[in-house]
Amino acid sequence: MGFFSKEFKIPRQALDDYGAIDISLNCDLPFFIDPCLIYVNEEYSNLHQDIINYFFFLKNNKVELNNYDEFFKYCNFNEIKNTWFGYSKESNKGTGLGPKFAEELFQKIDKLFTFTNCKARIEKIFLFDKTVSCDRISDLTTNLILEFLCTYTQKFVEKYLKDSQRVKTFTIETVRVSNNTYYREKVIYSLPYTKKDEQYILLVPKNIVKVKLNELNINDCINHYRDILPLINEEIHRHNINHLFKQEVEKERQKKTKKKLTEFQHRKIEKNVFQEYIKSHTSIVDSYIQFKNNKSEMDKAKTNNQNEYHEEINKSVNLAFNFLDFFKKNVLASEISLDDFIMQIINYFSFKENGDSKLKYIIKTEKDLKKVLNYISFDIFDKSINKFINGKLFIIFSRNFIKENSSYYKDYMSGNYKIILFCESMEVFNDLLEFLKNKNLQSDLDSKIFVIKYFDLT
Repeated sequence: MGFFSKEFKIPRQALDDYGAIDISLNCDLPFFIDPCLIYVNEEYSNLHQDIINYFFFLKNNKVELNNYDEFFKYCNFNEIKNTWFGYSKESNKGTGLGPKFAEELFQKIDKLFTFTNCKARIEKIFLFDKTVSCDRISDLTTNLILEFLCTYTQKFVEKYLKDSQRVKTFTIETVRVSNNTYYREKVIYSLPYTKKDEQYILLVPKNIVKVKLNELNINDCINHYRDILPLINEEIHRHNINHLFKQEVEKERQKKTKKKLTEFQHRKIEKNVFQEYIKSHTSIVDSYIQFKNNKSEMDKAKTNNQNEYHEEINKSVNLAFNFLDFFKKNVLASEISLDDFIMQIINYFSFKENGDSKLKYIIKTEKDLKKVLNYISFDIFDKSINKFINGKLFIIFSRNFIKENSSYYKDYMSGNYKIILFCESMEVFNDLLEFLKNKNLQSDLDSKIFVIKYFDLT
């Protein structure tokens, strides 16, 4: 499998015009549905209200019954893997929400929410719990807007895939809350499906998706502490925080024998104080929400979303697309060999334009490298390529190969492997040469060990 557009033989522009993300059907994309973006985009106002209705129902259930077993029935969601969003490296399977999430909701929901109007922000329940990731928030939101996503995808099918053989009907159970009554409803949709296991595929609008952190997150709250302080209603909190600021700044001055602190040092102390204080005074989150509800902040959220999405697409995803096109033009699947495959990777990723590697600003970490390689679906050329990746070839950063007691090095020495090492600087390349010399592996260079130097050599 490859990207949705390639699998269904439609132009990527069609998905872009529709407003949907061209997902990878090979592994999860590191994208997440953010309820904040549903809130800030007026076209989804009804969808946002549906989410609030669900939480309003849960709160009433907790207050009236205070029965965890009953409460659990209404928030025991599995992961909906059909969006192909998340952290999974080799498929679209994730862990989902689980009972721990239900327990967290049960403990917090009546304390954090008043739901006096439609401007309630469900994200606040996650702000001060580091165990709740953007992946879990996305899983929850996906469950709550499943009906919308099914309809959204079905409309795309009607417009672009009405003659496709890869569309069939699915009966899907969605969650609904109406008049403070919770129920599940089964509806039939015509949806595209994967060739391998015939699971249905859901398309997602790119304007409700985040690439990095959710728009509302604890780091953002702390970074805006100076904007939030004047909005705190309780004067005692403002007084306490300012007093702690002065106290901690003075302590730091004493350590430095009363030298004047820099603005950076000053702000760092205040951020630390603010972070510790709000841990035990979670009502301050309402002032953060008030700040984020400002029109300028909501407009910024939309812009940031667009910028992050296009940055991700222009980097990792486009790189994978370009490689697939390059590979198909230069290698016939029937003639592929492991050495051919290695040389194609080296030739492509070593290519320099105006003396500068195209990878220089894309691949900076092992995670970046794995992301690009995971987007590339090798099995669309020849099934034997999967054997190269799984059993005969490593593709990693050179700095991780030469680490003391590296598992990659041990694996390489224990089997009949070939290895491609991405080397991001001359310093690391020199370290690699020294490592190979010390391990008596110089003869393996360019025969079993191949190096892609993507730093600027000029």
